Amino acid sequence: MEVKKKLNSKTIISFLALSALAAALTTSGKSSFSIQQVAIQIPPIHPAILYARAHAKYGVEVPHNVSLAARSAKFDSLAATPFQNDVGYLCPVKLGRNTLMLDFDTGSSNLWAFTKNTPGVGSHRTYDPNTGIYLPEYSWSVSYGTGFSVYGDIYLDQVSVGRITYHKQAIGTAEGFRPPEFVKDHRMVFDGILGLAFSQINTVIPVRQNTFYENVKNDLSQPVFAAYLKHKAPGTYDFGFIDHKKHKGDLVWVEVDASYGFWNLTISGYAVGSFASFIPFHAIVDTGTTLLLLEQRIVHGYYGDIPSAHDSEHAGGYIFRCNEKIPDLILIIGHHRAVIPGDHIKYDSNGTWCYGGLQTSHHPHYGILGDVFLKSQHVVFNSSNLHKPRIGIANQR
Repeated sequence: MEVKKKLNSKTIISFLALSALAAALTTSGKSSFSIQQVAIQIPPIHPAILYARAHAKYGVEVPHNVSLAARSAKFDSLAATPFQNDVGYLCPVKLGRNTLMLDFDTGSSNLWAFTKNTPGVGSHRTYDPNTGIYLPEYSWSVSYGTGFSVYGDIYLDQVSVGRITYHKQAIGTAEGFRPPEFVKDHRMVFDGILGLAFSQINTVIPVRQNTFYENVKNDLSQPVFAAYLKHKAPGTYDFGFIDHKKHKGDLVWVEVDASYGFWNLTISGYAVGSFASFIPFHAIVDTGTTLLLLEQRIVHGYYGDIPSAHDSEHAGGYIFRCNEKIPDLILIIGHHRAVIPGDHIKYDSNGTWCYGGLQTSHHPHYGILGDVFLKSQHVVFNSSNLHKPRIGIANQR
């Protein structure tokens, strides 16, 4: 196939070749492997910023008090040390010839990365799109809330995760942010995102693109990937196999409602101490969101057992004194009782007050099972049957 060079060194491919690219092959043979997360130092960040980001990601209006707290990063009227959680965990992924640290995100379906031409790129590792094939007329964009978005071009290039490579994976280059200060304001320490939700929410136009997992799942030993995230330590993502040493008892398999493009579960109820409620609700399993967001009735009921807990206007969420005993939260998923230890919900501290890792979801249809939930669970994702995707879940060993 003849390739031509644009003046800006982008490689062009004709639309007539796109059907051939769809048949791009992965590395030969069936694969299974683990990807170890790498600890990355991050600047101090107020957890209200993470709370606001979770709302914006799903197109939900950020509550006014959360927005104010995120922008001012002040905590009540105390002249306190800012909340700090100075370590994040990312995964190495090779895009073309470049290895970047990406955020694996089961709550989105784009694979995108910084390049050296991305405004505000700073010290980020970057992808060189000159190794890829440029798709003219193709573009992508993701909105992270009112007035905040990232957008760019699309290339096809080889992407390697662990021992498997897909040779014509769609990669979005971050050509710009709206507004330009978006990168700085949102403390983006990752070099890009590898989306692992369903391709129906992929935002590439004019033709949506498959996720990396969808492209390689038939070349895995088993068509699964698993998240084993750890509390205050690097975790792993496993592809192509299930490591039963990572959980207690048996995995409980539950069906997923993928109609909105997410790994959406039905949760039968919850329990705190001797209290239990069996009113079902829905929640998305999202490795790209930090906090655990549930219905207001659940959040209010949970913090009702902590004497100092209150929903602080200035902090932008529920806070409590750090020296208090924090109860475990149990979510009932199928026959599984997912135990989230109280220490995990004691998300962040300024020395005296702790910001709760459990906050209210303002989405009208579902909650978000973010890292606060995931760091106590072993979760296996299986979409080998797109009509009946499912998740296997158990408490971590």
